[in-house]
Amino acid sequence: MATAFGDRVRAHRLSRGLSQDRLAAAAGMAVRTLRDIEHGRVRRPRARSVRDLAAALELAPAEREDLVAAAAGGAGAAVEVAVLGPLEVRRPGRPAVPVRRLPGTLLGLLAIQADRVVGRDEIIDVLWGEAPPPTSRDLLRAYAGQVRALLGGGPELLAVSAAGYRLQLDAGRLDLGRFEELAARGLAAGRSGDRPEAVRMLAEALATWRGPVLVGAGDRVRLHPAAVALDRRRVEVALAYADLALAAGAADRVVAVLGPVAAAEPLHEGLQARLVLALAAAGDQAGALRLHAAVRRRLADELGVTPGKELAAAHLTVLRTDRSAALGAADRPVPAELPADTGAFSGRDAELAGLDRLLAAAPA
Repeated sequence: MATAFGDRVRAHRLSRGLSQDRLAAAAGMAVRTLRDIEHGRVRRPRARSVRDLAAALELAPAEREDLVAAAAGGAGAAVEVAVLGPLEVRRPGRPAVPVRRLPGTLLGLLAIQADRVVGRDEIIDVLWGEAPPPTSRDLLRAYAGQVRALLGGGPELLAVSAAGYRLQLDAGRLDLGRFEELAARGLAAGRSGDRPEAVRMLAEALATWRGPVLVGAGDRVRLHPAAVALDRRRVEVALAYADLALAAGAADRVVAVLGPVAAAEPLHEGLQARLVLALAAAGDQAGALRLHAAVRRRLADELGVTPGKELAAAHLTVLRTDRSAALGAADRPVPAELPADTGAFSGRDAELAGLDRLLAAAPA
């Protein structure tokens, strides 16, 4: 679409601080032609003009490919945004598109609040903190243009109003949307008593996560209330899954599914307690005890507290299970073999001499 192509050109130009005059000169075209392109009045730009613009803008390979596709009319309708882990922009059959830092932060912030208006002051605070540049609002407009260009849409995709910016992306094009749908179905199945369906749905929901939400995007967006709420939602779903799956006897599966969530939340006692129970139920009592000891040290070192009721109860369960297993071993056949040689004693000469005397006086 001409508008999508024009939006991309304009966004790239503004992000590089170029005027229309300078970009037109660098691309070897008239300023009027560039103006027509940016306003969507050139429906089919020539391939040479597209190449010249890409070269003048010094686009990365992925950005160049995206610009060429837009010029050819490809609007990227199948583009997906992933925020449950590092930010990714995906298209079928193509590698994830890298996103520049600040436009990526803007996209991530809007994506975790999709279909909601996010105010300019809030966005500027997340992008730059307490010392935004004087041109922050102009830069924000440029970054919004880059986001539109990256996603292959126009104002209908990223709407701008006096109140702020709003990303209008279908839930099916967000990994967050798929997670919420699967989690809601799984929790509903659990409430209705359909444990197998609940376990399956909740495991699928947790599999959409590749790490903490927007990991690597910086603390200001990672600590935004919407991001913190999503991490809490992941924990809530993981706890429900673990309880249902452990009750169903699927301890091995719980260890695999719960492991990444527990690693991302090392101080969450509920998660760690369930992982301890899952390890023990899967037959790894030693691993369960090691994990409990590690969590206990971590709580003491970082929070100055001792384990709470959940973790203490899990530890007691493992100890009882281990003792029951040891008692059960008394019923097993004892191997008919001699014990290994004993190492030499050292010291205790008087005691050894006494034993020798007893041996000499004993009957054959």
